[in-house]
Amino acid sequence: MTEGIVGTVDEVFRAAAEMHRADRLEDASDAYRRILREHPDHFRALLMLGTIIMDAGRNGEAFELLDRSAVLAPQWSLPHLLRGQCLHRLGRLEEAAESMRRSITLEPNHVDAYFLLGTVLSDRGLFTEAVDTFRQVLRRNPSHLPTLVNLGGALDALGDQEGAVACLERALSLEPGMAEAWGALSGIRLQQGRVDEATALVRRALELRPDMAVFHMTLGNALGTAGRLDEAYTAYRRALELRPEYDEAHSNLILLNNFDPAHTAQSQQTERRAWYQRVAARLKGPIPAHTNPPDPERRLRVGYVTADFRNHSAAFLFGPVMRHHDRDRFEVVCYSGVMIEDAMTRGFKEQASLWRHTVGVSDEDMAEQIRRDGIDILVDLSGHTI
Repeated sequence: MTEGIVGTVDEVFRAAAEMHRADRLEDASDAYRRILREHPDHFRALLMLGTIIMDAGRNGEAFELLDRSAVLAPQWSLPHLLRGQCLHRLGRLEEAAESMRRSITLEPNHVDAYFLLGTVLSDRGLFTEAVDTFRQVLRRNPSHLPTLVNLGGALDALGDQEGAVACLERALSLEPGMAEAWGALSGIRLQQGRVDEATALVRRALELRPDMAVFHMTLGNALGTAGRLDEAYTAYRRALELRPEYDEAHSNLILLNNFDPAHTAQSQQTERRAWYQRVAARLKGPIPAHTNPPDPERRLRVGYVTADFRNHSAAFLFGPVMRHHDRDRFEVVCYSGVMIEDAMTRGFKEQASLWRHTVGVSDEDMAEQIRRDGIDILVDLSGHTI
């Protein structure tokens, strides 16, 4: 127990750090807290306690400690790095990137900071910047396996499948047991229509990591594409067992129902209601007052939200509606989650009075932006599609 630790604050900190290294996290936390009760500005204790709490998933609590540590030690790279990692987990991506960049400025060869910055940029849909950042890692460590996998993902998002495959195959040549690389390679082969190969690759990933929900979802996608519906359902259900909040896997399962003659309209609707209970119901909360002026003479602002303002089947359905709005009576505002824009995206932009790029924007920030934009009618154009 930590009550037996005696000595100066530095001695207590060293004892706490030793317990931390030994994975005695509860004892280490108690010791760090003892230090902070007497020395609330001990930035190393703040940093280490914040790390333990962040690893436990209590990111809001951890951020307060890590942020305080970075303020107290502005010229030390590590607090900015860990602060940025915590912001990433909180979904505050722009702030996370700023914190990572500060860490790199202080320690220009910090591989972890470049890697985490590249990951944040990918999550924001800034794939060109992410590729440049991941390559900074590989210049310093050509065998950094997580970077090879994430660089492959960013290149794939930019349409460079050949480059993506080269990165993933390089990772597998260095570490054949890297499940993430097998899974990512499977996803690319499925995009290319090489369904049997994709199925074999993701099964290899599952041999290595049977607990990874994303691999079960990829397997479901491959089996569904091959028309092996019963097996695809099993894969999706397993993904949801492993990660009950896995919205994408459940949505893909609902899509599959549309192609299964065994499903009736009633059973399809039952699954959609289950999705609502699993996903949408947990997002319900107080609805802020609608403050738009009730002037019958003014133009209405209609907002459309989707990641399908691109060459996608759904775009052929809602595209004519947008093109034929009466511009004297309606303003069209688009909230686009498109990661890689194409010619169809540019056409939608021309139809919009206002265009908002929402990749990497949190739900809360997007809701606030919609309120600031004065939207009268908001339409969610995204359905259960791939």
